[in-house]
Amino acid sequence: MNEHFNDHISIFENFHSKPVSIPLIKWLNACKKGSKHSVTILQYRQSLDSSIKKSLPLATVGAVLKGGRKAEHVRTCTGWIALDIDAKDNPHIENASRLRDEIANIVYVAFSGLSVSGNGVWALVKVSTPKRQNEHFEQLKIDFQSLGITLDSTKGKNANDGRFYSYDPDSIIKNSFKIYDRIPLKQSNSKKPSNTIRYTSSANDVEAVLNEIQKQRLNIAPDYITYRNVGFALADEYGERGRTYFHGAVCYSEKYNEFEADKQFNQCLKANGSGITISTFFYLCKQFGIYSNNKNNRNIKASHFSTDYGFNPYTGEIFDKRGYPASWDSINLN
Repeated sequence: MNEHFNDHISIFENFHSKPVSIPLIKWLNACKKGSKHSVTILQYRQSLDSSIKKSLPLATVGAVLKGGRKAEHVRTCTGWIALDIDAKDNPHIENASRLRDEIANIVYVAFSGLSVSGNGVWALVKVSTPKRQNEHFEQLKIDFQSLGITLDSTKGKNANDGRFYSYDPDSIIKNSFKIYDRIPLKQSNSKKPSNTIRYTSSANDVEAVLNEIQKQRLNIAPDYITYRNVGFALADEYGERGRTYFHGAVCYSEKYNEFEADKQFNQCLKANGSGITISTFFYLCKQFGIYSNNKNNRNIKASHFSTDYGFNPYTGEIFDKRGYPASWDSINLN
């Protein structure tokens, strides 16, 4: 068993009771193996009666508390964050059990199980700096959104956030997982150079580039990261209209599949702002000798893409030096 599961958390017998400290693993074993409340869970999943839910015990995995459940009752922050993925926020995902199993494949996830209703998923992540839990949570929202998953933003930011007991015999407790150390990168306050050259875009620009890709039958996205970033760039600039452009840009990739490309673009649209803009697309095409008719796009030099401060000072795009979690790229959440 991973030693981090020995961390103590607080539990409450019901919504109004006082906290009691227990090891996290005891709570997780009860969620997986069952308890006296398991029958109540099954009753709630049949009725969705909120009064039944409030009779269940709950835990604050992010903190040990004393005397109550408010922020001022926090005595120790554990660094554990409980993530909540609700069906109402993710209507495109129809199978909660499959989602639970896929979420467990993420290297940072230590536990994954069905939510109280059985229609969603809750998961546990251990963060490196408990005092910066809110920042870690903001980055987790970004990372999950890049997979097309919307986290419940009302649960997970605060150490004293409560989580009702949920029974799932197929929940997954992992012995090996990574500590999550990612937080949102902040842009540098350094002044931008006066000779800044920016990429600009119009439909004519992108169509001219696509015509060259088609004429030369170029594979401009030989790997998944590039393939995904082309989708982000076109979704960011053109929205749904960018879907046709995306197919035209990546159709010569060795693993191109029309159906899978549509699924990928759906995820890019749902990300709603990945930090990757149309500048990335034009710069990528430039590496293959393909230029639009816009002189600014033609004159950009590779040296202009310095990321000394964690972002591109010429375009404003965010670049995480530690890199997107590549291990997430094989996760299929649909």
